[in-house]
Amino acid sequence: MVTGIQAAMIEKDNEGTSARSESNGGSGVLRRAAMVPDRASTAVKLQRLISDKSATLFDGNDRRRLGVRLIPSIGGDVAGIGSSDSVDAALRKLLEKKKNLIKETDQYGWTPIHYAAYHGMYWINALLEIDQSALNIADKDRKMTALHLAAGQGHAIKVKEILSKNPECYELVDNRGWNFLHYALVSFGVKELRNLLENDPLARSLINEEDAMGNTPLHVLAAVHPNEFHAVMIPIAQANYDTVNKQNVSVRHMLKYGYPELKEEIQKLSKDVGRGQYSNGVICIRESEDLAVQKNVTKENYKDTRASHLVVAALIATVAFAAAFTIPGGYRSDNGTAILRRNKAFQAFIVADSIAMVFSLSAVFTHFLMSLIIEETKDFNEALLVASFCFTLWSMAAMVIAFVAGTYAMLAPSLGLAIITCLIGLSFFLLAIWIMRLSTKERDD
Repeated sequence: MVTGIQAAMIEKDNEGTSARSESNGGSGVLRRAAMVPDRASTAVKLQRLISDKSATLFDGNDRRRLGVRLIPSIGGDVAGIGSSDSVDAALRKLLEKKKNLIKETDQYGWTPIHYAAYHGMYWINALLEIDQSALNIADKDRKMTALHLAAGQGHAIKVKEILSKNPECYELVDNRGWNFLHYALVSFGVKELRNLLENDPLARSLINEEDAMGNTPLHVLAAVHPNEFHAVMIPIAQANYDTVNKQNVSVRHMLKYGYPELKEEIQKLSKDVGRGQYSNGVICIRESEDLAVQKNVTKENYKDTRASHLVVAALIATVAFAAAFTIPGGYRSDNGTAILRRNKAFQAFIVADSIAMVFSLSAVFTHFLMSLIIEETKDFNEALLVASFCFTLWSMAAMVIAFVAGTYAMLAPSLGLAIITCLIGLSFFLLAIWIMRLSTKERDD
């Protein structure tokens, strides 16, 4: 349930999206205004609301949502306000006359500022200009202030505006002991966090503050975004990485080994809607920027990668097909069968060559399918790219085994030469492992 001003803000922010007003009785000024559809009558109701000292956002004992269409229906034609004034001006005029409305709470303990902060609405500026003390009001369920809500949803600009209007609220904590920086480190981007910590001494002073479980904002960042930890914390000299929580886990330990318990707890918060007031979750976990960059691969790079994979897969398919009809040992002239068909090594060659043929053709087919999908959707399918990559790797491994088996079948009379040739061929796997380890080490560095 939201108040009249709160509902009006939400409706305006959604650019006219209709909201339903629920009520079962009462005779408040705002309810009567909401029931009148035409602008002329609404203007009269607004004037009455401004002049009526006993007017309230809630009507009767049921405290249902009121005035859902009051502000949005005013437009610029409200008598007494001026034909050229916007809804913003109407709201400011209303709040100047009824300042107490800013602090009025609904059944969740949310004020209009709570809603504006949570949804990142520009209305919050008009509210803060009238009364900043409402920023100290905490809601009923989680004791969250407007600053907590704005930080939890990643609204960095709103956080900055709130702190500039009422810097005293920065130290307030919710029912779990989280200050606004705990929330910000989960939901803000790297650039936003660095800007906040570099330019706001109040935020920096909270970097080592513990919550009820002993977790500092550093613990939260290390648990949720470990890969970006040092990018955020480079300029913070007073950050204490050796601080331990009540489970005796330090920030350094989390960075090295992770801390799934805290991460899962925060993920649950991102899905917790409370009694409906946290429609987007208590907190919004931003996507890691390295993953975001990975998802934003340019079409040119994707085409180049796909073309390289396709060339390799087609080459392996060609070689496997040719090897199947140019078999080691040759054919019998009388019936055309393979001379070495009973040789175990030759049999291994045929099986491995068939596997290489199937996997390489599967990779080629996958690339063909991807080209059709890209043409239709103008986007690429990452799962298909991974599948084609796996098919190509497996076909390469099968080709190496086919080469080793075929060579051994032909050189079996000269056992020493056969073994040396096989070892040289199998060295491919050692080289492949070494190359993969080098690439992994380079990414870690």
